[in-house]
Amino acid sequence: MTTAAGWRVPAAIEAVRDRVVADGVVDRLPGFDLVADPTFAGDRGTSEAAHVVGVVGDRRFAAGLDHGLERCCATVMSALQDEVVDRSGRPWPLIGTESGDGGGWVLDVDVDRDGIAVWRRGSEVLCPVGLLVPSVRARGWAVA
Repeated sequence: MTTAAGWRVPAAIEAVRDRVVADGVVDRLPGFDLVADPTFAGDRGTSEAAHVVGVVGDRRFAAGLDHGLERCCATVMSALQDEVVDRSGRPWPLIGTESGDGGGWVLDVDVDRDGIAVWRRGSEVLCPVGLLVPSVRARGWAVA
């Protein structure tokens, strides 16, 4: 089975999972996975992509793969970002200098005008989802 954009669903799940893991959020959320669950759909439709869910502990959420790979990356990362905040009571990702001096700012995840899932600070795009750690390090910053 494929998504509307022609991705095979298992390959699309792997691609999204790899990008999410690369950004380090799963270090804060043990047990994260992205799976196809034919019992999870509600009113989301019958396509295999509509049954892809993110899992964190007992929580399951629609991953949005039926809306495309990039939208899925943004949806999953946004849900995980919220989960980290709920569990820790602190914003994530919090970006600051490597030395720890200076302020910090929180990034938001979004889909840019080109349809790419990205991390942004206000209107400024920092990097695509999946490249947060190297992008931050390249600027001499750190992710807290």
